[in-house]
Amino acid sequence: MGSELSAAGFLEQVQADWAARRLDAYLSHFAENADILNRTGAWFRGRAAFRPQLEWLFTRGVEGRPELFSPTTRVESARELGPGLWVLVQHREEGPRQSRATWVLSHSAGRWLVETVTVAPLGPERRRRPRIPRAPTGAFPPGAE
Repeated sequence: MGSELSAAGFLEQVQADWAARRLDAYLSHFAENADILNRTGAWFRGRAAFRPQLEWLFTRGVEGRPELFSPTTRVESARELGPGLWVLVQHREEGPRQSRATWVLSHSAGRWLVETVTVAPLGPERRRRPRIPRAPTGAFPPGAE
């Protein structure tokens, strides 16, 4: 149970650096070759690939959406996969948006790192175009199909 609390505590620190928009501190929690899959499906392979996205988000990408940096979160599940390797499932609420994040954390030499995180939206997030029904067969004059 102690390691589970440590993993959850580490995740709280990650979230605190996110909320404060401390770019370097936030990135320092990720392994150099971490995989990050965001809620839109974009896959960032490593910290260096993730940095430009964060710079954009932290400076101008969230105009009108401050809730992005103040989510309400709770760890729904935490389990040790093996020595020093944990998976945590976190529920996130960002204003009207909800998501679930799956974090894989490693612990070595007294330090926690994010090895991978995948964020999946819950429920409808964007407006979808209404489906246009297809005309029934035979509705078009001969040769117009």
